[in-house]
Amino acid sequence: MASAEFTEESKQKRPNVQVGDPFMEKLLLEACLEAMKTGAVVGIQDMGAAGLTSSSCEMGSRAGTGVEIDLERVPQRETGMTPYEIMLSESQERMLLVAERGREDEALAVFSSSGDAVRAASELQAHCAEATRAAPEMPVKVGIGVDTGEAVPVEGGYRGLALNTAARLCALAGPGEVYGTTEVVQSAQKLDGLAYVERGRVRLKGFDDLVRVIQILPEDDLPAGFPPLVSLVAAPSNLPVQSTPFIGREREVTEVSAILRRDEVRLLSLTGAGGAGKTRLALHVGAALLDDFERGVFFVQLATLAAPGSVISALASTLKIKEVAGQPLRESVYEYLADREILLVLDNFEHLLEDAPAVSDLLATCPHVRALVTSRAVLHLSVEHVYTIPPLSVPDLSHLPDVEAMSRYDAVELFVRRARAAKADFVLTRENVRDVAEICVRLDGLPLALELAAARVRAFPPHALARKLSSRLKLLTGGGRDLPARQQTLRSALDWSYGLLVESEQVLFARLSVFAGGCTVETAEEVCDPEGELDLDVLDGITSLVDKSLLRVEGDEEPHFSMLQTIREYALERLNAGGQAETLRLRHGERYLAMAEESEHAFHASDQETWLQRLDAEHDNLRAALQWALDADEDEIALRLSSAVQWFWQVHESPTEGRAWLERSLARSGDAATPARIKALHGAGWLALLQCDLPGAKALFEECLELATVLDDESTIAESLRALGSVANLKGNYQEAGGLIEESLDRNRRLKDTWATVAAINELGQVAASLAEFERAEALFEEGLVLVRRLGQRRGVAILLYNLAFVARSRRGHERAKDLYEQSLAIFRDIGEKVNIAKCLQELSVVAQVLGHDEEAGDRLLESLSLYRELDDKRGLAEWIEHDARVAALQGRAGEAARLLGAAQAARDMLGARLSPGEESVLERDLRPARDELGDGWETARRQGTGLTLEDAIEYALRAATA
Repeated sequence: MASAEFTEESKQKRPNVQVGDPFMEKLLLEACLEAMKTGAVVGIQDMGAAGLTSSSCEMGSRAGTGVEIDLERVPQRETGMTPYEIMLSESQERMLLVAERGREDEALAVFSSSGDAVRAASELQAHCAEATRAAPEMPVKVGIGVDTGEAVPVEGGYRGLALNTAARLCALAGPGEVYGTTEVVQSAQKLDGLAYVERGRVRLKGFDDLVRVIQILPEDDLPAGFPPLVSLVAAPSNLPVQSTPFIGREREVTEVSAILRRDEVRLLSLTGAGGAGKTRLALHVGAALLDDFERGVFFVQLATLAAPGSVISALASTLKIKEVAGQPLRESVYEYLADREILLVLDNFEHLLEDAPAVSDLLATCPHVRALVTSRAVLHLSVEHVYTIPPLSVPDLSHLPDVEAMSRYDAVELFVRRARAAKADFVLTRENVRDVAEICVRLDGLPLALELAAARVRAFPPHALARKLSSRLKLLTGGGRDLPARQQTLRSALDWSYGLLVESEQVLFARLSVFAGGCTVETAEEVCDPEGELDLDVLDGITSLVDKSLLRVEGDEEPHFSMLQTIREYALERLNAGGQAETLRLRHGERYLAMAEESEHAFHASDQETWLQRLDAEHDNLRAALQWALDADEDEIALRLSSAVQWFWQVHESPTEGRAWLERSLARSGDAATPARIKALHGAGWLALLQCDLPGAKALFEECLELATVLDDESTIAESLRALGSVANLKGNYQEAGGLIEESLDRNRRLKDTWATVAAINELGQVAASLAEFERAEALFEEGLVLVRRLGQRRGVAILLYNLAFVARSRRGHERAKDLYEQSLAIFRDIGEKVNIAKCLQELSVVAQVLGHDEEAGDRLLESLSLYRELDDKRGLAEWIEHDARVAALQGRAGEAARLLGAAQAARDMLGARLSPGEESVLERDLRPARDELGDGWETARRQGTGLTLEDAIEYALRAATA
């Protein structure tokens, strides 16, 4: 750079600096530009051959000063060069900077970093300490404050916020202490040999906002504790600075902070499983509440303590309270805290529960003290409030959002950040997002488990890691060496919790692992201790395990107790090692068989919803019992259990899973005509019908009818005839269907089976509607509705209301149809039957369009589409496209209506789901205006639609609707 002065006139003419190393060039340029901004620099020169002497003299004269060049500091090409050779050499790039007289330090300061300042301050204190040791009679007592920022030159000195902050910190610091701000520490980063300790937030003189103070001191000179800071308005603390960012938990931080601010709350215990993040949450809350406690927030680590009475000693050590001769330490602590407004964060209390009364006494004696405790076990104090930390939020694997939206789940964000720390190029992509989501779900959103798993991405990509999670306890090891030993592996964390249990609790804990989806107290008693052999009451044992964060509780009316999957894997290991696993699994299987068979009546009864909720809560246990029965060759249990649950799978909209269990059980049952086999065949047939597998359903019902005839089982014969009639109706064989269902109805009337009679009447009404005999259909549905209302079976009421609505719409009674569909929809929403909710919504969309409610029609249609996609209901999606074609026709979008109709017809043909004549007549009526509008072009457009897949047709419909 030439030696031109830095004036406004020369500003546009300044050439560029050229240096050899690109990184050095960047740093040098930044420093030079910053130096120029101060106004303290006369010029900067990039030295070249033979230019050192003349340019230096020229620039020096402009600064009004002489120039003395220390050739020892000039870079040399080789050793032994003479001064003359150095002056002329192009050996290396070197910059010459000339400052205004008296402003040299200001210019040079630009080239120093925050790290230099921090290091210099620490070294200065070391020299002061050395001087004091050399001459104790003349101690050198210095406090140093460090901040970073701009300083503006003014007459007689400099002015700037950073200078003021540093001065206030200097006044705050005691002899031998160096205090800095968060900005200094972040800018300087970690320096070898130095430690940073957060001392709290203080309100410095002249500052409105609190300033977070960091003490900088040698790592090898860390004291056991730090006395509180004393300042104008202080928020002292000894909260440790966290080396990794705190992720998520916004709701928990807000809730815990709000609880601690309540007048009546003096003690709050954060409980949760090992690795749930209790300590990090407590530290974060403590930092957030620094301004609420005049005398500070203090962290007391209890994990390493063992002896009873240690809590008071730890408090005294942390707060630097000295023992007074002749006075119990407890009294000294009480005296010190008597009038202080302080928050104590007591970390890892679970192994010192005998000391809990001491905390209660302290709070009773010191009215301004509050305590935030982290513990895997509840303290059981009258003054205690408990906050159970939930796992981090995880996505729903059945409805994953896009990659960008996944970060809203705290578990995913934590995993990704820790994975990136382990492998710098790790990113969340479309290819690995499902595997990452599965990892988060299978690890229960447990922070410790997620961090340990993320560390493994160096060796295992997410898809490989997800496959290995069947052995979580073996995989999740190798936590940071700076962590406590109990947090370095998942097993160590669980060993710590297990060791806190008495022997009878350990036995119950292991036995409870047999439950795949948790249990009620009653079920636990029947399976885990039917003979009362345990040395504790099961209810008391479960309560204790909840208190110790090894069980979690859900539900209010009938509490359900369950384990996180990581904890259950550990408990199963203990169960298998104890030699009682098979006995417990047999009891478990027999208990859930009894429950399933007890539930069967509910398919047709008024308490159906109660049983649906109960079986839904026990679904994982039912699966586990079925798998055990098949694995253990308990074929009779497997067949009875799967056939007893088939009604639940029908209503629960799980036909694929249910049919798979039934067919596996049937394959092991032989060909004999047994009641269990007949029941299983009948259930599998209905599930096949829900899958639109008409040939499969017919074969199953025919075999069921054959075996029922052998056993002279009149009820099953009647039901099989009705089921075969339903298949015939769906296949379009209406005369056959009517005959079969009529025979079924006659048999059920003779048997006085009201529910079966209602079912047959409903099926006959559907056959009549299929034949467009709407008056007869309406009469049958009305008769069925009266009977089912007497039974109090709401689902049956909803089905018949839906069918009556279809008849009303077919007869152009759109207002009546809307009312009936709305009534049906309300019941289906209440009982949560999604497929029928979707059906009601799509019908209501067409009715709304006919009535001129365009926006309502669109909203109903979109909601029904969402449900069909969630259920992966192919027939439902085909019906949705068909209904969208109706809406398009009614809105005057004739070409779109034709194409959508073609796509729906192609899908129906593929599924074998034909429209009945009654349905065809209503469809034709709805589409006629569009067909007339297009004329000959209708068929061309329809044929175009037949080439669309289901998804293509749906996307086309959505685009067309918003165009």
